Amino acid sequence: MRLLSAHITKFKSVTDSGEFTLNGDVTALVGKNESGKTAVLEALYRVDPLSSGHPTNFNELRDYPRRYRSRDKAAITSAKPVTVTFQLEQADIDAVTQDFGADALRADVVTVGRKYDAKWFYWESAISNPLGAARHLVTKAGLDVSRYADATTVEQLIAALRADSEAEAAVQLANDLAERDLGADIRKVLRSRIPDFQYFDEYSVLPGEVSITRLQTIDEAELGPQERTALSLLKLAGVESAEFTADSYESRKAALEAAANELTDQLFDYWTQNPSLSVELDIEFRSKPNPQNPSVPLPDPWLHIRIKNAKHRVTLGMEGRSKGFIWFFSFLAAFSEYTSGTGRRRIILLDEPGLNLHAKAQADLLRYIEERLAPHHQVVYSTHSLFMIRVCPEFG
Repeated sequence: MRLLSAHITKFKSVTDSGEFTLNGDVTALVGKNESGKTAVLEALYRVDPLSSGHPTNFNELRDYPRRYRSRDKAAITSAKPVTVTFQLEQADIDAVTQDFGADALRADVVTVGRKYDAKWFYWESAISNPLGAARHLVTKAGLDVSRYADATTVEQLIAALRADSEAEAAVQLANDLAERDLGADIRKVLRSRIPDFQYFDEYSVLPGEVSITRLQTIDEAELGPQERTALSLLKLAGVESAEFTADSYESRKAALEAAANELTDQLFDYWTQNPSLSVELDIEFRSKPNPQNPSVPLPDPWLHIRIKNAKHRVTLGMEGRSKGFIWFFSFLAAFSEYTSGTGRRRIILLDEPGLNLHAKAQADLLRYIEERLAPHHQVVYSTHSLFMIRVCPEFG
């Protein structure tokens, strides 16, 4: 599916955005400070969020505009802070018609939204056609659907099938349809194909060091933004669930070096500010208390991220690099898993990307987005930098 448009209302600084289009591969939200760009991205993220260390639910105390909170208190739970519309692609339509037939869908667009304090999104538009799906199942069962042409609802069709007592398959199908919610079954197929939303901002930068044990044992939803980016680094190395012990040091080190080499190659391709830099990842085994045997501490593996400058022959921790470089490298680490083109499309939301980058580095960032992310996903980012705005050819 492709994201077509969105509408944000009663969320933080946004009273009513009006419906706005987002159907391009890359969309820039441009505006001055405090104009609501971040609020728009945060609302979009909560439609169907991937874990990022940021809030994934709408909380009325935190998010509802304070100037309206007392006035609207009774109606807040029914407020709709975000609704979005998706365009179904042929693969989405095929996934439905394969099981439910060509008439199972009412339209090729679907609108969903989230409400305050709701755990999941709701379906704003009636996308499914249960009667069309039921007729398909009649044909699939080897029955003549024209015998039941007078039925205008699923309930009437079930009654007609049961009345056809001479056809055992008709009665059996009627019993099966009576126990099913075909509309829900169709929505379940579409639900699995709605894109996930990923959010990345200045708080998502990599730390210089991080506990591997914590990354592996804490639920992703409980990790902070920095830790979630560090977990992406382990995923890139393929060791996000591997055991780190002194005996396994060499194999884990080899996997981390492979990931570091891949990130270094991307740096050479997209970081033109200083071609002398390379990434080094290492493991340090610290000690932590052992509740079972206090006299024998447990090993606690920590990941260290360092940057080598071949020109000056020195390695420094992440904290020793510029803010711009730290952000750019963290961005590469976070989204390397998104560049392969495998899996379904995702909506990538970037809040003020490259804010601390030089104009030339911002051009490198845009090139990475257009070449590595946009072919597989939709990207929406906010900015107030002229260097982060690409003029569309049709506008000259």
